[in-house]
Amino acid sequence: MTRISTTAMVLAASLTTASGCAPAYADQPEVKAETVLVEVPDAYIKQIHTNKDSFLTARVQDIYRYNPTGTVTQADVDKFRLSNHAKQRAGLLQRYLGFDLDGDGTVTRDEFEQAPVTVDTQGKAQLDIAFSQSDLDSDGKLSFRELVAVAESVLEKQDTRRSRFDDNPLMFDRNRDGQVDVRELTEVVDALAAEPLPAAASPSYIRRAAEVPVCTLPAVSDGAEVLIVSGYGGSGLSTVAVSGVNAATSTATVMIDPGKTPLYIVAVSLEPMVWNVTGATGRVEKFVVQPPTSKEGPGAGVVGLDRSKVSFIKPGSCGKYASEEGEAASVLLKSSISAALSRDVDGLAMSYRMGTVKLPSGEVSRSGPPTKGRTEIRSSFGTFMIENGEPILKGKAVPDRLASSLLQFSEQGLVKYDVKDVVASAPVVAYDVMPEQAGLAQLVLSGHLTLTSDNYYIIEKTFPYFPAELTGAQSVKFLLRKGVEMPGGSPGHSSVISEETRECLTFSCR
Repeated sequence: MTRISTTAMVLAASLTTASGCAPAYADQPEVKAETVLVEVPDAYIKQIHTNKDSFLTARVQDIYRYNPTGTVTQADVDKFRLSNHAKQRAGLLQRYLGFDLDGDGTVTRDEFEQAPVTVDTQGKAQLDIAFSQSDLDSDGKLSFRELVAVAESVLEKQDTRRSRFDDNPLMFDRNRDGQVDVRELTEVVDALAAEPLPAAASPSYIRRAAEVPVCTLPAVSDGAEVLIVSGYGGSGLSTVAVSGVNAATSTATVMIDPGKTPLYIVAVSLEPMVWNVTGATGRVEKFVVQPPTSKEGPGAGVVGLDRSKVSFIKPGSCGKYASEEGEAASVLLKSSISAALSRDVDGLAMSYRMGTVKLPSGEVSRSGPPTKGRTEIRSSFGTFMIENGEPILKGKAVPDRLASSLLQFSEQGLVKYDVKDVVASAPVVAYDVMPEQAGLAQLVLSGHLTLTSDNYYIIEKTFPYFPAELTGAQSVKFLLRKGVEMPGGSPGHSSVISEETRECLTFSCR
């Protein structure tokens, strides 16, 4: 915690009070500056000096969270926190009472041990500890009073951890009137931003700033157009991995419009990407790729251009990906590239998901070029086909609900590339098991998985690794057959239940 003087801010506020909106003339009474100290966590000081606007937005949201009127008092904070505490306690009790099989308001050790394997594992762990620590009368059961004590103990530990990051807006009460509104908060933050960074807060901030890579780009010719194409990722799913087989690689098509002016293109994405460059590729003077940070592989690759036209720069060196015109990320990306090339950027083409990007016109669509006919995909599970982006075998297509799920998350479907055609800064590999829903489709076609009517994937035979990134909305439920070895890799957020023991083999099972 750092105590910061806000003399300049208070002086400005005092002048406004004394003279209204009129300027301060020489014949007006002199206003004496008052020094007020506010106590602000070092973490907040760093955030203010790093990104004041972002910090201010978050703190204004805190004010309206505690009181929708935009003016908050300590009573508002206390009332909100008591109400929130009560809701959290009720939530924990609801979780614990899920073990109360006979509904008598207590949980016995027998009831606890009879709970199904799919029950909430976090609540089960808390109760298991409680039987040894919170069974006050050692009768082998937890009464409702003891369950309340368990919930309070859990919440107390959470509150202790959170206290290091106190979000109480009253810390910005510079005039000590017991309340803070948005105007006062803004004045204090402006004053803190204007002061030098305190010594107590500076070392880690300075180190972080020193670690930011410099945006260094290949030279551009005088007559070329400088263009940026940027987005979260592509709307197609690549059959080639540029960030290891445990991460999904998306793909987008950059279609070069006919014309004579040379094009200098900088491509930035958050996801591992294969950029497929088509059309009038002779116009491309240089295609510069900023890949995302990658643990394995180069993180990005390019198809359709000669290696001499492709360059790769360090991840994050020219800024973050941008997907919307006018957002801060697009402004910073454009200014960083402009400064590195010592000339203006001529155009930006951005979208969260990119199917086809036309340059230099800048048109972006989520769909890719039409994929007609069938393409073979070969792996250790045999050969299957892609037809219009969907995995299929003659006489054995994947279930409609699985094919729909694949195209829901990857509108362009599967896009086949050969490893030898991908220009990259490090070796790339072909997936043996495809990522996401494409991998599930592949394993269903090969007979390694069976999809049940209630949407469980039964693991009939083991396979090298789970399809990458079965997380969030793409997570599924697996049932591991008795005697079948658990596949390698990570199932992401997906559940895996053992048929033999009925145990949950993953972090949690739904």
